[in-house]
Amino acid sequence: QRVGHAALADVSVLVARLLRFLAHPPGACAALRIAHSAMQSSPRFRLFAPHAAGGAAPLRTAGALERARAAQELAAAIVEEAGTHLPPSDAELCAHLLAESRQYFAARSDLECAQLLAAGDVTSGWLLSKTGRADEAVAVLRSALGAPRAAAVGTPNAKAASMAEGTLPPATAVRARELLATALLALGRPADARQELEAAMEEATRVD
Repeated sequence: QRVGHAALADVSVLVARLLRFLAHPPGACAALRIAHSAMQSSPRFRLFAPHAAGGAAPLRTAGALERARAAQELAAAIVEEAGTHLPPSDAELCAHLLAESRQYFAARSDLECAQLLAAGDVTSGWLLSKTGRADEAVAVLRSALGAPRAAAVGTPNAKAASMAEGTLPPATAVRARELLATALLALGRPADARQELEAAMEEATRVD
């Protein structure tokens, strides 16, 4: 049964990523839900191990990294699939998934996880914007783009924060600035929003 959960998770993630590539958010979202559920039932995908000094240490295994990445991808897929309306139950699930992946990425604090942490903050900003929390969205998105963080949804450790600056891929940075501009408009700050859109256009020139 353990092998079955792991195999189901592996196949579901592959299917989800294919469907996302093919621009099919509902199918990708459904596959990622199955994958994340299977990962929770398989020891291969555990995120943390008890630490001798108390607390828990992040497992530096392929399975742990895959689960954290899949949780983040599932949150993004849910937000994308929801369109203009995100049900409260899905918003709560997304917040849980993003917190789960953020905790793992921040605890690891290597470059790859710092990059994933910053990308997850873009999804967090997207989620906050959709749930009417534009001020928090601005703080989180600025953090993802490398600006100093105001109090918002969780904080990475100092090492991860310093490594995350400037690590967003150009396409993700463009999306972050577009979301930031939308949040700034919602706060009645059109001049700041225009500045972010101009920066997004400049960033877009770096996208292949």
